[in-house]
Amino acid sequence: MSDMVERVGAAIYGAAHDDFGVEVTLPRLVCDQIARAAIAAMREPTEAMVAAGEGAQTLEVPDVWRTMIDKALEKPLKGAPGINPL
Repeated sequence: MSDMVERVGAAIYGAAHDDFGVEVTLPRLVCDQIARAAIAAMREPTEAMVAAGEGAQTLEVPDVWRTMIDKALEKPLKGAPGINPL
């Protein structure tokens, strides 16, 4: 498993068990599978993400990546209790 899948899986596991105020039983393996699906879905950036990346104030790849991901996370989830990934 890649480091990114593991990192995203851990974030999903933490969100499912901490942020909703209810006991959720979601096995870590399921979280990792959800993580793989989520990362795969983000493989092709949206037009807004591309525009944000092109407008980044730097050419450093990690900074452009963060700018594009920030654009993807710009709108909060409707009805989600207090989840703020940034």
